[in-house]
Amino acid sequence: MIGMALDYLAFERIILLIKDRLVGGKVVKISQISNEEFLFVVRKDNQNNNLLISTHPNMSYLNVVKDKPDSNHISSNLLMLFRKHLENGRVVSFEQQNEDRIVLCSIANRDDYFRNTTHKLYIELIGRASNIILTDENNVIIDSLKKIPLEYTNLRTIQPGIKYVLPSKPENEKTPYDLENEMQFTSKSLDQIKQEILNSSSIFITKKDKKVDFHFIPFTFMEGEIKEYKWNEGLDAFYSSSLANERHRQVTNEMDKLARNEIKKSEKKIKKLQEELQFAKQAIIYKYYGDLLLTYMQGVQLTTDNVEVYDEAEEKMVKIAIDKRYDVYYNANQYYKKYQKSKVAVVKISEQIEICQDNIEYFTSVKYHLETADVLTASQIKEELTNLGYFKKYQKPVKKNNKKNAKKQEKVYKPLAIKYENIMIYVGQNNLQNEYLTFKMADKTHMFFHVQQGPGAHVVVMSNNIDEKLKRFVANIAAYYSSYKNSSTVPVNYTLVKNIKKIPGGKPGKVIINNQKTVYVDPDYSLFKDFIVN
Repeated sequence: MIGMALDYLAFERIILLIKDRLVGGKVVKISQISNEEFLFVVRKDNQNNNLLISTHPNMSYLNVVKDKPDSNHISSNLLMLFRKHLENGRVVSFEQQNEDRIVLCSIANRDDYFRNTTHKLYIELIGRASNIILTDENNVIIDSLKKIPLEYTNLRTIQPGIKYVLPSKPENEKTPYDLENEMQFTSKSLDQIKQEILNSSSIFITKKDKKVDFHFIPFTFMEGEIKEYKWNEGLDAFYSSSLANERHRQVTNEMDKLARNEIKKSEKKIKKLQEELQFAKQAIIYKYYGDLLLTYMQGVQLTTDNVEVYDEAEEKMVKIAIDKRYDVYYNANQYYKKYQKSKVAVVKISEQIEICQDNIEYFTSVKYHLETADVLTASQIKEELTNLGYFKKYQKPVKKNNKKNAKKQEKVYKPLAIKYENIMIYVGQNNLQNEYLTFKMADKTHMFFHVQQGPGAHVVVMSNNIDEKLKRFVANIAAYYSSYKNSSTVPVNYTLVKNIKKIPGGKPGKVIINNQKTVYVDPDYSLFKDFIVN
């Protein structure tokens, strides 16, 4: 949706509007939303103002948003420093710098020794070079989102301990292209346009074909659809969708990479284990050697490192390596010991192969769920992987509670809801939703559906009385929400929920299905899309 960069005139007006909301307010909380976004909650006049700062190369902007965006719970050293030096401080000033897309936010606070201090936050929203830089009151850099080392002599050095220097002031700043077109179309001067912008508290989003632009004045030259918003709501409408997609991309890419690596690692391990298994299975020859030595021990001469024994059953001579220092019983016993070790190895290796196969199956299901996951579903998948130890756990601040035995609130993983002929059908969109639906929401007498032999959603009909029409309708849903959605004649198993059992110690979402029947369907989204409730 992004159609233009934030120009310096729009930026100037945004800073003035944000300034009224923040200056004099208290910074009560700071969080990092994504790799390039921070959220500062500033309380002023008994109201929280959520200052969102995005330094994304293609979506660099700042805004006071109404609702807090979904967070990926990123923890970084810079965030820790922001919290240490800026939280609980007062916003003293919020000013544009160099008539460019740079803003200086000064925050007064007390240090660890209760001395009054002022820290400066330089927010540079200048495309690919966008940055957030924290300095002390003397402009000495404490830390920054992006760092530029001394070796880059053609660029400003941005490193802790170096004095911060503003970028060079733009010379002969050109009038933004769209404003030039608007001036020509309306015969207005630049000063008139500037005055209209400074007097406006509305954002106008103009759409024509695939082009989308916004400003504090409507772009009549585009002759497209124009929508007017309150300034911060307009900015949110323009940027939020793209930023949400970017946050989603960041978190899903991270998990998709993990899933691919785990599958690759398990496949490589299986290959090696199968080679070891073949070798271990061949060890039955040790028992054969031991048997021959004991059976024909009278004819065995222990004079060399190898003996030849005639196997009457096979009618052939068999050459067997021995230790001539010991008798036949000892040599035979050594072969029996090797045979026993190999038997144990076969069992252990087979168990490891099964673990690797389960791992491949699990991460294949994770990859499938990520393909269709929205932000909420993706965050639940991240939570699932975090619980399994694949990601570092985010520790929420502990709230004081006077109740010693306060009951821990159980988490709810709400599945997709579909209503068909007054019967509710629920679809799990990740493994946490699958488990919650099957083992928490559903009754034992409800009907369970799942695609046969493949990753997919748990689908439960909240009824035990289903006719052929409803059965095929739900089977179509289960087939569509599976890895076989683009196939035909997909087999779908169905049974009562009471016949579904969790595998003890198994990965989330993996179950054993008993007493199932099978129906074959061709997945078709159009058959149920109008019945989706949420």
